[in-house]
Amino acid sequence: LELWRWQIAEQQASHLMTGVPIAKLSPDGHSLAFVQQTDGQVSLGVRNLASGETTYTRRVAQETYNARASMREPDRRFFWSPSGEFLLYAWSENTDAWHESTLWMVSLDAQCQQRLMGPVSPSINVQWSADDHLLALVVEPGPDRHHLFLLRHSEGDH
Repeated sequence: LELWRWQIAEQQASHLMTGVPIAKLSPDGHSLAFVQQTDGQVSLGVRNLASGETTYTRRVAQETYNARASMREPDRRFFWSPSGEFLLYAWSENTDAWHESTLWMVSLDAQCQQRLMGPVSPSINVQWSADDHLLALVVEPGPDRHHLFLLRHSEGDH
């Protein structure tokens, strides 16, 4: 899939990137988190829409990444914090064990990255507090089983 930006005032489209099956706009509308499939690699990245600068958080070879599993429920694969300063994402590099994803949190500039927990199922539900400091996570460790976790995130955690 190709990602384009439509400029309403100019009535003009500009091409942003290719190979993007999943994308989510940040709460402030300044950044776009995306999964990109290009040149035999799958990457998780964040693009600053004003500058066009892209920061990549994760890259793996195409054959080790089960893209279809992540596209089944894209709203349950990565999540922006309310401030747009952090991105929470579930990631697995093992096609045969997608249910063993690990949950990560990364800062917008990708300078601070922290593994939160794992393994988690590919189907997670996340709720952030308005100040970005508390996360409520519902994970499915098995069929018909759900666990609720509360995680506190503070400035010193990353």
